[in-house]
Amino acid sequence: MKEPRDVTIARAWAEINFHDRDIKLDGEPLSLPATLLTSAQAKSDKGLALGIATATLYLAPHRLAGEVLGGRFARVNLCPKATVGCRNPCIYLTGRGRFSSPQRARIARAVWYLLDGEGFAQTLHYELERFAASAKRKGYKRIGQRLNGTSDIRWYKRFPWLAGVSGVTPYDYTKQAVMLASDSPERKAGVHMTYSRSETNWRDCEAILDAGLGNVAVVLDMPRSAPMPKGILDGDLTDWRPGDAGPGRLVGLRAKGTNADKQRMRDSGFSIPPHALACYPRYHRHAVQG
Repeated sequence: MKEPRDVTIARAWAEINFHDRDIKLDGEPLSLPATLLTSAQAKSDKGLALGIATATLYLAPHRLAGEVLGGRFARVNLCPKATVGCRNPCIYLTGRGRFSSPQRARIARAVWYLLDGEGFAQTLHYELERFAASAKRKGYKRIGQRLNGTSDIRWYKRFPWLAGVSGVTPYDYTKQAVMLASDSPERKAGVHMTYSRSETNWRDCEAILDAGLGNVAVVLDMPRSAPMPKGILDGDLTDWRPGDAGPGRLVGLRAKGTNADKQRMRDSGFSIPPHALACYPRYHRHAVQG
C-alpha cells in the first residue's frame, strides 16, 4: 500500500519540527519512530492464538511529553483522569534513570501528536489501514485497534474517521466516564469502551454498571496464577474486550509490575484484594454468579 502524499508530508513536517526545536532526552536528540502502532504485546499476543489481531498505540502518559516540549505544552495531560494510584507505578514516573528505547519512542509519538494532531492522525489512519490489510491476508478472524494503550485521549471526538477502517473494531479502556455516555462521540463511532476503576471513581463505576453502559475493569491484588473470584470476568485471558459478556459486568485484571509497583498500588487503593469487592455496594448485582 503506497503511502499517501498527505502522510508523507505529515512525517516530513514532524521531522522538521523535531529538528528545529532541538528536542533532546538524556542529552540525545529525540527522533521519530519508524511506526506509530505496535502489534505485539503480552495480552494482545494471547489474542493471536484465538484468531484476533490488535494494533495498539502507545504514547508517553500524563504530562511527560508536554514537559519535554515545555512552554504552552507543559501542562497538557494525555491522561486527564489519572490518579495517584495509577501514576505512581507507571513505568515513566518511578525514577528509573535513563529512558529506554521504547520509552523514547512513546515520548516521540506523543510529542508529534502535540505538535501536529491532524498530521499524526492522518499517519495513524494510514497505518491502521495497512495493519488491517495485512491481518486480513494472514487470515485473522477479528481485527481490533486500541489507540489508548498508555493514554486516555478522546480520539474519536476529534477524529471520528479513525473508527472507520473497514473490518476493524475499535476498543479501549478509559477513566473518562463521559466516553461511555449513550450519546458520546465514542459510542456513535462504534467504539467498545471499558471503564477503569481507580481509587477515586467507584460512584461512576456503579452508575455505568447500573445503567448498562459498559463493563468496569478492576485491578485486583492477587497472584497471576490465582483464579478470578466467581462471577468476575478474567481480563487477563485476552485483551479482546469486545468479546466480554455484558454490559454491566466486572472485569478483573491482576496487578502487574515489580513488587514495589504492586505495593504502591495497594497503598493508594488503586488495586484491591478480591475479597474487598464484596464491600462495594451492589457488587453482587454485577458479579454474575454462575
